[in-house]
Amino acid sequence: MYVTGLVELTPTGWIVVTTYHLDEEEYGQAALAALPGVFLVIAKGDEALKLVVPKKRWFAPVRRSFDGEPSAITLAEDLIVYRHWGGEAPEIGSLWFSPKSYSRPGNARRYLALPANNTAERVTAFRIKKGTTILYGKVAGQKSKLGFGSYATGGGIQIYVPDPFRQAFPIR
Repeated sequence: MYVTGLVELTPTGWIVVTTYHLDEEEYGQAALAALPGVFLVIAKGDEALKLVVPKKRWFAPVRRSFDGEPSAITLAEDLIVYRHWGGEAPEIGSLWFSPKSYSRPGNARRYLALPANNTAERVTAFRIKKGTTILYGKVAGQKSKLGFGSYATGGGIQIYVPDPFRQAFPIR
């Protein structure tokens, strides 16, 4: 197997590869998640090959968002979580959720260590699908990091979802 095309580490921790070649076959775009134990999925039409991702290779950017070691949990049932958003932060598409809905935006920004462009003025409930593997743990402070303010002390609980477009759905 060999790779051609663009390989890129995006800000969300994903690797995107334009083309894979396996034997004589060429496969289209693939994605590699930052979550350990998640599979690399390579698709050709309706067929998909799955390759195991090395457990710690792409984990560092996500891991640094947690204070201490997060727990990897495969959900036995659907889980209701909350997305705090506003300002330049969109409602849909984030990899990060909270098990708690904060009533005050300042508390959400503080305890979830939200970036400066997220005002947390709005909250949306989401349902994470049963069978999804999430990371669950304490939020690391980000106040010394570029793009965060002195308020971003962390200490709350956060949930990382590797593919929110397929695994987390807003409750309307």
